[in-house]
Amino acid sequence: MTLTIQYIESAFIKYNVLYFNGLLRKPIFKITNSKNRLGTLAIKISPFGTKSHTLSVSKYYDRTEKQYDNTIIHEMIHLYISQNDIIDNGSHGRRFKAECARINKYGWDLSRTTDISGWKLSEEAQKRLDNKLSNATYEIIVYQMYDTDNTQFIFKVAKGKALNYYNHLKYKCKAVKVKYFKSNDNIFESLPTCRCRIRGRRIDKNDMVYKNYMI
Repeated sequence: MTLTIQYIESAFIKYNVLYFNGLLRKPIFKITNSKNRLGTLAIKISPFGTKSHTLSVSKYYDRTEKQYDNTIIHEMIHLYISQNDIIDNGSHGRRFKAECARINKYGWDLSRTTDISGWKLSEEAQKRLDNKLSNATYEIIVYQMYDTDNTQFIFKVAKGKALNYYNHLKYKCKAVKVKYFKSNDNIFESLPTCRCRIRGRRIDKNDMVYKNYMI
């Protein structure tokens, strides 16, 4: 489904009556493209001690109405705790879990986290990713240090940093072998991008993903 601010607001009104006796004050609603946070509740406290809340829901994944509603209710529990100044022993502490258990009796799947493995991206997010990958040029360095088993390391370099890393490995670390190349292969998307320190991923001849890029 296509997520809209109007949908989030109508769901909020509905579940406020059903599960919170209509007592929750309406926050600001926001839609994000977050990959890692399905929903968030941001809290701002003014110099006078008053709170304002922003309830955000991500449209990064292709979700059903119930999956979206599950996220909205999750953030409404955070809102309930904040607006009532309830002290909990963590952001998803005992009081939060108790509220989840209370509302889960009505057929929901509220918990501290949600397993998103296998979830499809929304059509919009997939288009953005495809466009990013089609225009990407990854700068990659592979190197081997002094060892006997031909273990090598591979990492992705931030733009403009390749020569610095290459020289550092070649002349300061005295690596046995160093290779630098550019590629549009999207298998490099998941590699960490090194900007100030080396975080190489270990590879060897048995590696099923990067073995063809070994030195």
